[in-house]
Amino acid sequence: MATTFKQSAPGQPTAINDPNSFGMGYEYSRTGNPTRGAFERGVAAAENSKYCITFSSGSAATSAVIHMLSHGQNVLCVDDVYGGTQRYFRKIVSPSMGINVDFIDFGDLNLMERTIEEKEDKTKLLCFQPQ
Repeated sequence: MATTFKQSAPGQPTAINDPNSFGMGYEYSRTGNPTRGAFERGVAAAENSKYCITFSSGSAATSAVIHMLSHGQNVLCVDDVYGGTQRYFRKIVSPSMGINVDFIDFGDLNLMERTIEEKEDKTKLLCFQPQ
């Protein structure tokens, strides 16, 4: 996706009337830009949804999803997840947020089923990343 757009002056939002900017315009390409806005609206329409949110990185998306969970809840994560995600879960999410993360082999469906059953209703998220 393109992340550049023309501005009339530094620090002044442009395209405030662009429907993809939700009336905010564009000032900094990481917080929003015309291409990303069009992409989000297109995905929302394709999914018959009101909104779609995209992120500039997988880490940003992971963090946003994790922050929807609560203390005491459980995440079931594939054991060969990206190293940065694993460190984030082990060093920040579990100790700071009190969210338990189990790393298991998703190829073992019996193990997945047993782990989910052991956690009863506490497992709220399955986390895997395509390799």
